[in-house]
Formats: sequence, structure tokens, C-alpha cells
Amino acid sequence: QKRAGHERLKRCKDLYQAKALIEALVETDPDLLRDTTEDAMAQGLKGWKQPMMRSLEELNFDMSNIS
Repeated sequence: QKRAGHERLKRCKDLYQAKALIEALVETDPDLLRDTTEDAMAQGLKGWKQPMMRSLEELNFDMSNIS
């Protein structure tokens, strides 16, 4: 999540959509979810890793649960 705090409504919508997509991929294609997440995290701490980790934490989602 790379949005500023003042865009709260948009951020909430984005997180809700991300949660729905993650939940769907956990069920249908966990390998794709794991691979794309690892790729995005590899883009660097300030690239995508830090924003993704913050968003996953807000969603109470633990990527270690992906088989």
C-alpha cells in the first residue's frame, strides 16, 4: 500500500480488494500467490516490500501459511 494517510477511503477500498484477491488465490492458486509475492518483495524494501508488509499486517495475513 503506497497511499498517503489522507486518502483513507481509497486505501480502505484497496485493502478490501487485496484481501479478496489474496483469499481467492490462497484457495485456487497458492503457488502463483507465493511466487508473485516473492517477486514483488524482491524489488527492494522501499519498492514494494515495506508497503506490502504493512498492508499484509493490516489484513492480519501471514504469508507463511501459503503452502
